[in-house]
Amino acid sequence: ILNFQRKDTYKMKHFSGEFHELVAAIPQYGVLGNVCLLWFPEAERVVGLRAVTVMEHLFYDSLVNLQASMEYYGNLLNLRRNVPLVLDEDRIFLPVKVRKPLFKNDGAYGFVRLDMVASVKDYELCLWDGRKISSLMKAPMLREIVSRGVLLEKVVSRSVPL
Repeated sequence: ILNFQRKDTYKMKHFSGEFHELVAAIPQYGVLGNVCLLWFPEAERVVGLRAVTVMEHLFYDSLVNLQASMEYYGNLLNLRRNVPLVLDEDRIFLPVKVRKPLFKNDGAYGFVRLDMVASVKDYELCLWDGRKISSLMKAPMLREIVSRGVLLEKVVSRSVPL
């Protein structure tokens, strides 16, 4: 069990073993302030952490260096920002802008697992289980982000040489 504590809030506990099934991490404004809605195949959970912090913990628990992964795959795609997060060939998370930041250093991007994306519409990402994620991006940009993830999936599975 990992204990996370934010200033002036109660302790938040969750099991790192459930992280391997994570479908999406979506930032929201809640009672605790800047919180993150975690979507799992069967449930949802609100955690008092930022979406990026949730991804950092996921990568840390899987013994993968998040910064090195972003730098390596960002160089492959010639990107500096909004690089898909590659944990392994089964878990690639796409950055999707889901809200407008209210203040400096406020996270606007959520992360959605590539293999759960069924279709893309304007301002909406549809998942295989029927859930929909509202976005601030139009369909062409969302399709581009998904195609970057598919390309990285091929590179990670070594079906495309580097």
